[in-house]
Amino acid sequence: MLKIGQHVGWCLKLSVCKMCVETINQLFSLTTMDMLGAGAVMYDMERTGATIKYLRTSLGKSQECVSADMGLNIKTYRAIENGVRSGNIESLCVIAEYFNVTLDYLIHGQVCCVEEVSKRLNAFDFEKQHKAIRIVMAVLDNL
Repeated sequence: MLKIGQHVGWCLKLSVCKMCVETINQLFSLTTMDMLGAGAVMYDMERTGATIKYLRTSLGKSQECVSADMGLNIKTYRAIENGVRSGNIESLCVIAEYFNVTLDYLIHGQVCCVEEVSKRLNAFDFEKQHKAIRIVMAVLDNL
């Protein structure tokens, strides 16, 4: 049996459960979410907008260009990027997909890629794992 969180995630991926999407839309229309787990989770529209602006400008594209590429209304896109309006879950998913980032990164501005890196490293043999780790460490040391 799926837990509620797993069910919601599954439905969002497959776009099959209207009730789950509507529930998440209601959550994202708030500026502060209710208590989840051990602590309060905050949805900061300005922070999300700043993250989106950073992603867009790092590509050297205009708001008009990316909103057209995404199929989003320019006024809606501008309001989300300027932190004036919270995006609904569908809009945030489109934006995250366009910039090739996770929703977590888009909303919180944090990268959580430990599982992905670990999975990819585990596919290598011992020698390649250590070579990859040395390369990553050298890159991080020179940032």
